[in-house]
Amino acid sequence: MISAFLIGIRLKRTKATLPILSSDGFAVRNNVQAETHASLLRYGVAVLSVALATVIRLLLEPVLGGESPLLLFTLSVMISAWYGRLWPGLLATLLGASIGTYLFFAPYYSLRLINPNDRVSLFLFVLVGALISLLCEALHSSRKRAEKIQEEIERLLAREQAARAEAETANRLKDEFLATVSHDLRTPLTLMLMWTRMLASGKLDEETSAYALKTLAGSVKTFAQLINDLLDVSRSMMGKLRINPRSIELEPVIAAAIETVQPAADAKNIKLVATPDAPVYRVWGDPDRLQQVIWNILSNAIKFTPAGGRVELMSEHDGTTARIIVCDTGQGIDAECLPRIFERFYQADESSGGRGLGLGLAIVRHLTEMHGGSVRAASPGRGQGATFTVELPLLELRMSDSGLQIEAAANGTLNQSTAGELLNEKVVSKK
Repeated sequence: MISAFLIGIRLKRTKATLPILSSDGFAVRNNVQAETHASLLRYGVAVLSVALATVIRLLLEPVLGGESPLLLFTLSVMISAWYGRLWPGLLATLLGASIGTYLFFAPYYSLRLINPNDRVSLFLFVLVGALISLLCEALHSSRKRAEKIQEEIERLLAREQAARAEAETANRLKDEFLATVSHDLRTPLTLMLMWTRMLASGKLDEETSAYALKTLAGSVKTFAQLINDLLDVSRSMMGKLRINPRSIELEPVIAAAIETVQPAADAKNIKLVATPDAPVYRVWGDPDRLQQVIWNILSNAIKFTPAGGRVELMSEHDGTTARIIVCDTGQGIDAECLPRIFERFYQADESSGGRGLGLGLAIVRHLTEMHGGSVRAASPGRGQGATFTVELPLLELRMSDSGLQIEAAANGTLNQSTAGELLNEKVVSKK
């Protein structure tokens, strides 16, 4: 009866969690069943160990007589408590005390004790059994806590190692960035210094002087672009990069960006194709910054496309979003590099001669997000080209019976002057 009572308490506690866990399905029910079976096994070991101790004690009765009637039951308590912890240990203690009193203490086959020494022995057995059960419970709990602490230490160690690796990577990227900046700054400065000295000497003929001036202009432009990129990244990191948005058409912005990069494409014999969408549509943005976005993507495509390749720019919209898509037949991007391609200072390709500062695409993402849009990259893999897609919310202008209705998906409402400007231009964006 005592064992049935203790097992019933344990099973009741286990089943009490079933209504909470049953909503998780078969897996949770299987876990509950496994826990129930484990509990039954622990209590079964307790009952079996007490039964085995009883049989052995009965077999040794002719030899031991009335000496140490509870010694073997103490061993069964130790086994039960070590295997099943507190409650199985207590069960073995109560069973051992009951069976020992009934079979091995006078009067036999009775639960009454007459001899005071027997009562003391029984009390000490119960006390020792309870202490053994509590000690085993404490040892098991301490071991579990130690395992959890070890797991936490391993987790923290793994995090520390990951942080150290990330810091080492960042430090390496910083060194590489500084080396690249130094090289890219020194190259145009060296050309400028060389041609300036040659012009100052007055020994150049007219044709060479014209070429020198052209080279100087190109070096100054490269130098200015590099400085502007560095300044834009610095402003974006400090949250000081600003745009001057207004209602603009995308097609002129795209055309200006293509015109800017066309000489670079011609120099590499790359076919630059633009297939804009036919309808005119507007966005709420800064034309200079959006031209910078498109220019950066096109320049990146031309840089990593081999001579004789093709770069195509397409623009389209679905009534709410404008898309600018740039596809190339260049080196492509590895799958593991795609998630980091828009990070500052990240350079996916270290083997190509077109290695840069890793700033252009970071600026592209930041400026696009400032316009309420997004940018993403895709590539089938190395040597299979890449596709960059810029999405910008369209500016909607609709006529209704109550007058002009204007909605800017990018920056909320528009002021009255902008509304008047749009009305005078009579530009209607159709869905």
